[in-house]
Amino acid sequence: MEIIKDQVTKIIGEQVVKAIKILEYKTQREVEREVKGVFVSLGGVPMTAIVKNAGIDTDRNGCLTVDRQQKTNVEGVFAAGDCTCGGMQVVTAAGEGAMAAMKASGYVRKGAA
Repeated sequence: MEIIKDQVTKIIGEQVVKAIKILEYKTQREVEREVKGVFVSLGGVPMTAIVKNAGIDTDRNGCLTVDRQQKTNVEGVFAAGDCTCGGMQVVTAAGEGAMAAMKASGYVRKGAA
């Protein structure tokens, strides 16, 4: 696997990916490269400064620190998705979001009793 930090301008192939066209940032040339698959990652640094200022712990990369139930170190605050740097994929974020929602709902219901 190779990480390409240039701009992918086109994915070539019908049923299967065969190649990609890339705009190279340094040279501003568009090149075509043969590939067997593509995994697109948008961004990479979570924008968590606002919650850091609220006292929520982050790791050295700026990712929010959560436990297995998506709890942060701040009572009643849960986090999920790319800001936790779990899997950095939609399917992972959806699962984490569901867990965080269930735990937050339980927390609110328990507090309201």
